[in-house]
Amino acid sequence: ILISNPQDPSSQIDNYRNFNANSYVDLPVHAGPIQRMVNVGGRLLAHTTDNIYNIDYQRTTQFIIGDSTPAAPLVFGEPQEYLGGIEQGTLGTWDPNAGMMSPFGYTWVDWKAKAIYLMSPAGGIEEISRYGMKKTLRKLLEFCNSNDCRDEKSVSGSGFVIGLDPTLERILFTKIDGDKSFTLSYSPMKKKWISFHSYIPQF
Repeated sequence: ILISNPQDPSSQIDNYRNFNANSYVDLPVHAGPIQRMVNVGGRLLAHTTDNIYNIDYQRTTQFIIGDSTPAAPLVFGEPQEYLGGIEQGTLGTWDPNAGMMSPFGYTWVDWKAKAIYLMSPAGGIEEISRYGMKKTLRKLLEFCNSNDCRDEKSVSGSGFVIGLDPTLERILFTKIDGDKSFTLSYSPMKKKWISFHSYIPQF
């Protein structure tokens, strides 16, 4: 993970393309490729195919860029693995587009494990697919229609979509897979899956 210099809004120089020596964070080889970077409850997380890594950071002494813009570089600590020690990995994701932040936390699907997870803003993780749907979802999360548009947000593609219904306080989970597509709603408040739905998001 490369860490750029702080950006000066008044400058035409793109500091996001400038990096100091040793300004990076290494993840272990067994972590797998990084799929997403998310901030959950103030914690910076690197989500890989095989796990989630918490990356501690803090700002150093504040200094001034240009005339009046305050900025302070970040100092990063060693990444900490969630549920470390599991050789085959856990809590990972193979679908970088199949994740969502909401007031309930961070929701994602682990297609390889055939499971759906929710990390609360406080950092607790629960497998929400186990609430009455574990066996069903283990079958339904497998893809029948394999094509080159896997995990791309397109009408002709296949993959997962996670959305939020703020009015009814539901998380909507969709699998797009030709005539095998479906949408499910989940209530974080009740910790239960509510219903199957006929509508499928279009992109």
